[in-house]
Amino acid sequence: APRAGAEATAVGHMRCQATVSTDCWLQPRSSYILVPLSLHEGPLQLPVVFACVSSKLVVVSRVELSPAAARSAWAAYAVSIGRKDATEFHGARLHLAKARGGCIVAFVENRSSQGHFKVDLSFDSAGLRYSRGLPATSDWIAPGCGQLVQVAMPDAGSGGSTG
Repeated sequence: APRAGAEATAVGHMRCQATVSTDCWLQPRSSYILVPLSLHEGPLQLPVVFACVSSKLVVVSRVELSPAAARSAWAAYAVSIGRKDATEFHGARLHLAKARGGCIVAFVENRSSQGHFKVDLSFDSAGLRYSRGLPATSDWIAPGCGQLVQVAMPDAGSGGSTG
């Protein structure tokens, strides 16, 4: 997997609420993709509301993201939110994005060109649902690559408490 190639223009901090919002200025004659990030499960689609104010014509269309593009969006979120708290060690960088609503997104980059880097990551919380099914992960990251190693969100039955 490539490094975090996508860049977040604006990020709404994830939380267990019906509305999550953020504001940003977009540049003219540029393309942007709005990606609502969630571990939503179930037969119903997750509703998304988007508002755009412009004195010029704006073209909006719906696109379906590939799995690789969705992973890039999660990585861009982790890098954007976890930038100031990134941990660097032996040529690797861990971006641990923590949102007020209890969501955690972990993205690791192996910035060296020398060899694979092993990362073991575990969480201890009684109210989270993990993207990989378990709170612990163990991965080898290839040189010059990055990987989304875990996404954790409050479990539907937790009421937003991640204990």
